Amino acid sequence: MIGASTTGQARAVARAIGDGELLILEQDVGRADALRRDGFEVILYQPQGGERFGMFDAALACPFSMGDWTANSLAEIGSSNLRLGGRLVLNLPAEHFCEELSSAFQSLGGDPEQLQGWIGPSRSDAEESLQKAGLRNIGTATTAHITPFESAEHAARVLCSACEREELREDLALVLAQRWKTTGKSEVVIHRLLVWSQR
Repeated sequence: MIGASTTGQARAVARAIGDGELLILEQDVGRADALRRDGFEVILYQPQGGERFGMFDAALACPFSMGDWTANSLAEIGSSNLRLGGRLVLNLPAEHFCEELSSAFQSLGGDPEQLQGWIGPSRSDAEESLQKAGLRNIGTATTAHITPFESAEHAARVLCSACEREELREDLALVLAQRWKTTGKSEVVIHRLLVWSQR
């Protein structure tokens, strides 16, 4: 498993594979520590490419945001660790992950570069990355998920996680609260890109 957004997500994968071995590659120190405390085998890993950690039947890449990952690096690390016939599934932020949040961010003059971690590859770019990695039987789909936020401030903090301007986070929280007509809980539609393939 490459990138685990939450320990709950890792537990769900562990239940699905039953007695099989689950190894998690995680680039965030805090999430890696939390997963280890829950008893998971975790390797703290920064994307480089080509490393082998074993020969697995399946690999699932589902980082919450792209971070330092690219479709190329995920395809390469997945392909390098799959047995022949093994399957790789990518679950990534979509190219247009959430128009509501991104338009609010840019209305305040936020640098679009600061949203790059939330902007995933296009379907065609993802397919090309998997093909280059030697994978076959490739399919794609875009999915939509209703995602809850505790408050407008919570949504602004998540969206601006890479932004060093505190005042921008505060202003974004105000804009979202005005658009949502509440400072409390709200839900937005987040789009993800699902890509499946076989080695």
